[in-house]
Amino acid sequence: MSDSTPPRTAQVLLGVFICWQLWFLVSSNLFGWLEDVQTQARTPADAEPTEASTTVEHLAPGFTRGEGDGNVMALAKWVSQTNKPWAHVTGQLQQWALFSGTYSRDCVFPGLIVTWNDSLPDAVPLLNGEELDWRRLLDKGDAEIAPRLILSPHEPANLDSYFRWRQMRMRRFENALHLALVPKIGATREELAEIWDGQIRDHLRGSGYLLTRYMKVKRKELESKWAGLPPPKQMILLARRVHTRDPDETPPDWTGPHVVPILLWEMGEGEGRFLRFDPMTGRFRSWE
Repeated sequence: MSDSTPPRTAQVLLGVFICWQLWFLVSSNLFGWLEDVQTQARTPADAEPTEASTTVEHLAPGFTRGEGDGNVMALAKWVSQTNKPWAHVTGQLQQWALFSGTYSRDCVFPGLIVTWNDSLPDAVPLLNGEELDWRRLLDKGDAEIAPRLILSPHEPANLDSYFRWRQMRMRRFENALHLALVPKIGATREELAEIWDGQIRDHLRGSGYLLTRYMKVKRKELESKWAGLPPPKQMILLARRVHTRDPDETPPDWTGPHVVPILLWEMGEGEGRFLRFDPMTGRFRSWE
């Protein structure tokens, strides 16, 4: 006679977990790869098409412009948003590669500008291929207290000589926040701004919940240190990129930090509101 004993609850839950984990690993890598390919292939709408982009557009119209994603890309983005919280909670970020390529050449640190000014910051124009006039965000305007630039404790004060140990988990968390906005060779300012705008939107769609949580935690830390000051009115999250130059290039061995604002938090009653940086206009706008 066969054993007709029904499976226990623990066995069912274990089976569900195994099936979910297998789906998570396969879908995270497959659909994540599709998203990465689209991000790297994205070109401005008015850019001169190349042979490669023409071929891709013939097979998948709108793919290189981030438009007309279709059912496959819509599914990929939905799966990615569903998988990322699980990946972050369990420490299973599927960010691996057989070769490091150019990824190791750009190191990005989060930074914060805390201001006591009520008004929105002035526009931050793109000055050249790598620089934004981000320092105008430190203008105190009508506020009595000057804005303060808060750097990550993991950003070295001297990039030519430094050593880091401890707080590895926090460094890994900050790595999940980073966004390397790298100039594209041959792109005009307008084309570069359009590319960066798409990258910021994609980054916030996938990891925006981590960025907002990071800013809220940092606010509590800073308010405990600034007990004698009134509550700040705004907080701006920065991406500070340091680029390592090729070995055959003349010193210095690195350039930067190249700074781009990412997110503005207007601290009002309740949660306030978050605005994303728009490189096309140099201003902050609605996240959606």
